[in-house]
Amino acid sequence: MANQSTRRGPDLQASAQFQKEGEARAWSVTARLNDRGLVLDYGRDQSVTWPYSALQADQRIDSRTAAAVITYPHMPGASVTIRDARLLAQLKDRAPQISKAASTHKLMVTAVVIALCAALVYGLYALASAPISRAIAGAIPVEARQSLGKQLTRSLVKQHGECVSPIGTGALKRLADRLRADDDALSKTTVRVVDWNIVNAFAGPGGAVFLTKGLIRAASSSDEVAGVLAHELGHAKALHPEAGMVRKIGLFAAIELLTGGTGGAAGLIGTQVIGASYQRGDEREADKLGVDMLRSAEVSHEGLKRFFERIKEKRARAAAKSGTTENGRTTASLLSTHPTPNERLRNMASIEGYASRPSMSQADWFALQRICSTTTKTPRRISP
Repeated sequence: MANQSTRRGPDLQASAQFQKEGEARAWSVTARLNDRGLVLDYGRDQSVTWPYSALQADQRIDSRTAAAVITYPHMPGASVTIRDARLLAQLKDRAPQISKAASTHKLMVTAVVIALCAALVYGLYALASAPISRAIAGAIPVEARQSLGKQLTRSLVKQHGECVSPIGTGALKRLADRLRADDDALSKTTVRVVDWNIVNAFAGPGGAVFLTKGLIRAASSSDEVAGVLAHELGHAKALHPEAGMVRKIGLFAAIELLTGGTGGAAGLIGTQVIGASYQRGDEREADKLGVDMLRSAEVSHEGLKRFFERIKEKRARAAAKSGTTENGRTTASLLSTHPTPNERLRNMASIEGYASRPSMSQADWFALQRICSTTTKTPRRISP
């Protein structure tokens, strides 16, 4: 057994002292390195290998360390004392967790974890605040918001199908363009009709706005559809879907979105957006922004008011029938996640009149009502 350091290929070997807890005697061994770990030779053709990745040291090793005690967790109570600076330097390179740099990194990681925990505690309170959640929503990269909107669109279209009659989509685009006018904040919004029988409309992240077939069928005029669409565009302009999403999915998913990721958070988007419950202040803001759009486009807000009145009546009838429709399904309406129609009607009554003209031509309204005559769903083939 060697008593002094000697060369063995590119690596070193050195005498070391092996000891077990509870034993007074230390055993002389030869310590060397191979491609798997620290090898301790303690007898004729007898050795044990401690893998680099599992090694621990009583002190963090740097280029000036002359002696260190190395342990291996899978041999509790066992340790080897190495007093060879060159061997320790090579060991440090192959097992970086025992170096001083690793120690510093570990402290930094610990500090970051503590900071994140503190941020989480703060975030649980702060995210409930509209200004905070709105600020986070605004900081989410535009590309990430649009990516989430596209994922929501694909999910809805796959599940329900999109209404894509060419003359109907053309009429809808003209209406949306009239409401959006030259508003840069709405320039990237998309408006689609989903082949879905419920009476609903909602805005998703990235300016993805949806109307349902059920809503268009329930509307008695194009002004009613224009009013609902303006309200949802108001939500999109104010980033309410993104802010509500931040409040729903939590701090760490929000951090993922802030850094441009859409992985784990994206799986929550569909249910969170469709079932979103905006804060009362959000609804008031969307109402105001929607009416501002209607006024700028010279479209009467009376259509939206009439729609709320009919939804109120429909709710009352549904309640009288235990909340079900003729086909037994629970009645779903545009207002299922919004303030009550009574509150909306009171707000509408306070709006001063302004000059207006029909939101759509009769031809466009006729086309929009038939937008679902063509959908992305594969037509059912009837066997002869």
